[in-house]
Amino acid sequence: MWKPVRTLFVNKTTSSSSETLSQAKLGRAVLSFFLVLALMVYVSRKFDANRYLLKTFRSQKTQNILININSATVQELDNLPQIGRKTAEKIISYRLEHNGFRDLRELECVKGIGHKKFIAMQKYITI
Repeated sequence: MWKPVRTLFVNKTTSSSSETLSQAKLGRAVLSFFLVLALMVYVSRKFDANRYLLKTFRSQKTQNILININSATVQELDNLPQIGRKTAEKIISYRLEHNGFRDLRELECVKGIGHKKFIAMQKYITI
């Protein structure tokens, strides 16, 4: 366990203050390196690269299949590119409130789906 230290790397054998100062700077640089390394590990765990790769693989599998947005389940909509579980649930709730979709462009009315997302998934959906 690390304990806080008031002075960083003070060399008692040298009397020059410039050597002590350079050692303190080196100590701070090493400490900064370890903090950055710890942050990188934290971010990589938060990102969960395995889920991202799995989603990419699933979206590649659905390239030849058209999904009917008026009858699709949350799992089927989750396989669409750039659509996660929350957005799939929003699509289904919008579909239930408005008695289904009459046009594909109506998907852009769902909160969280803009023009770019619609273009990305347009070739995989049908009515």
